[in-house]
Amino acid sequence: METTKSEIELQEAHDKMLDKHIAEYNDKKAERQRNREQKSNEAPATPAKVEVIHYSERAIALKGEGTRGIKDELKALGSKFNRYLKSDNGQFAGWIFSVKRQNEVTELLNLRGI
Repeated sequence: METTKSEIELQEAHDKMLDKHIAEYNDKKAERQRNREQKSNEAPATPAKVEVIHYSERAIALKGEGTRGIKDELKALGSKFNRYLKSDNGQFAGWIFSVKRQNEVTELLNLRGI
């Protein structure tokens, strides 16, 4: 089967349009990347707040947004996440540890600059 001149022109137009869309996509992708880099350079990261709480005689708890970035390390220390911890101020989510691990937890927080 032979390709006609109009089919070749149609294929070339299609290829040209496809190239244009790909170029626009890549331009937008590069712009989004520049915007992300600019945002990360503009605002210096503020250390996330983490609060160490004496939960009971046998347990301590960590709460705060700063725990998200180190959750794997907290798990490795034998911690459990519990979103139903209670204190005088009400219910809160946090990580619960044995008091025996307090030095290791403090060392991890200092190491991470939290």
